[in-house]
Amino acid sequence: MTNVTANDQKSNVPALPPTANISSYLDEHCGGGSGVLFKFAKDQRFRRIDDGEEIPLGTEFTVIYDQIQVGWIRFYGKGMPPERKMGPLFEGFSPPPRDTLGETDPSVWEKGLSGQPVDPWQQQVLLPLQAADGELFIFGTTSITGRRAVGRVIDECTKMLRREPDQYPVVKLALGSFQHRDDRVGRVTVPAFVRVGKTPKTGTAKIDTSIEADLNDEIPWK
Repeated sequence: MTNVTANDQKSNVPALPPTANISSYLDEHCGGGSGVLFKFAKDQRFRRIDDGEEIPLGTEFTVIYDQIQVGWIRFYGKGMPPERKMGPLFEGFSPPPRDTLGETDPSVWEKGLSGQPVDPWQQQVLLPLQAADGELFIFGTTSITGRRAVGRVIDECTKMLRREPDQYPVVKLALGSFQHRDDRVGRVTVPAFVRVGKTPKTGTAKIDTSIEADLNDEIPWK
């Protein structure tokens, strides 16, 4: 895995106001409303879903980890809203077992680009983030590499919840990579979230971006 390290530049992501309501934003988005949803695209760039605009590497966000959504999503085609079996991980939600969702026979699944049947139900993670100007974003992913990247964020947030329950981490968008087991594929570029600091969940205190402030941080998340 290629290492991605945090730089010494001070973060400019402000502390979250007490009125920040990520939960209602997610509810609106998941119900089909508008929102700044973005993904890691095939060209190895972070891009907005609505217009394809790139979100530059190095962009910093506050991770609203207690509103991370996990579970299953089923797509029904262009123009049709997806069906979700999702909930907030840090509030105790546990996704239902796949075999309880129906449609478990691969012989009737539609075939994907590889020519193989594709499960209509996909595991999805929604990572809620707040930008420096207060705008809310959601990184959404169903891919294995995307879920692994968010999983590393979740692991660190779990540790942070225990030692600093009044703080949110601040991360920047980055790239990682790994060597594929098939030599013909070579190295694969994947999304990464590198921690650059932390911010109080409420209030307006200045963000602490010193790596030394967290003795057991694992940097980077990649």
